[in-house]
Amino acid sequence: MMENTILIKQKLADKVSSAAIWAIMSEAAITPKPGLVDRANSGANKDMDFFTFIDSASILIPWFRECAMAGFDSGSEKTGVSHEAKLLFETLRPLGMKAEALMLKATGGVNTHRGYIFCLGILSAAYGRLFAETEKPDLTGIIEFSKAMTVSLTQDFSLSYDRREPSHGEAVCKRDGIQGIRGEVSRGFPSVTELGLPLLRSLLLKGHTLNDAGIVVLLNLIAYCEDTNIIHRGGIEVFRSIQEELRLFLAAEADMETIREKAAAMDKEFIAKNLSPGGSADLLGICFFLHRILE
Repeated sequence: MMENTILIKQKLADKVSSAAIWAIMSEAAITPKPGLVDRANSGANKDMDFFTFIDSASILIPWFRECAMAGFDSGSEKTGVSHEAKLLFETLRPLGMKAEALMLKATGGVNTHRGYIFCLGILSAAYGRLFAETEKPDLTGIIEFSKAMTVSLTQDFSLSYDRREPSHGEAVCKRDGIQGIRGEVSRGFPSVTELGLPLLRSLLLKGHTLNDAGIVVLLNLIAYCEDTNIIHRGGIEVFRSIQEELRLFLAAEADMETIREKAAAMDKEFIAKNLSPGGSADLLGICFFLHRILE
């Protein structure tokens, strides 16, 4: 029985870490992306490039494995789902701090994947917890357990993995009352489950490449989600203006070539204005992760 459990956990860890790294690097590879690192340029980021992302992503493989296995082991507590989920989140905190330290060491101090360490770590743990009961967890189960893990996230800023200094998202939340990725996580990633993931699946079913589908999903996420990275760099009025203009463009249902041209034009604009929609990029990566892990 023990040997069988070890093999099951190995299968789980392999599956989750593979899906996470695939999602992170696929998001990075989507080109063109407005103001973001892609295969063409570094966007509005002077301290990182595509190869920095490779360095960072590769160092995080053990992190996602640890999250998945921590989730798997949490089911043995038998303390009720709510308490069990909170305990699991607390278990992840020191692991997350370790992962972040390794990321910063690999990148020379550059924050490339803090959002993924946090969000995909939670989802990996939730998947691992459900995998212990069934080897085919569904989207609803993963999201509901993730919500249970982070129910107090928007009330208690001390729940973040890294407490050295407030993130840009935390600063925007305190200043403008916009919760950003914290709100997404605690509400069960509604921008992913209701917008990004269904749109991604639809586009791929229609035969679009992953690259083109990723561009369309990213533009929709920028248009309809709260991106605290843009707000931090450009202010709330600039962000709302970008959203209004982009919503009008998307409503016209342009062909894919026009959409690519729009993304390239926005890239030039965002670079000139030092804007980078990192929050939307994280949501795109989460869409990729859930798409792959649920295949």
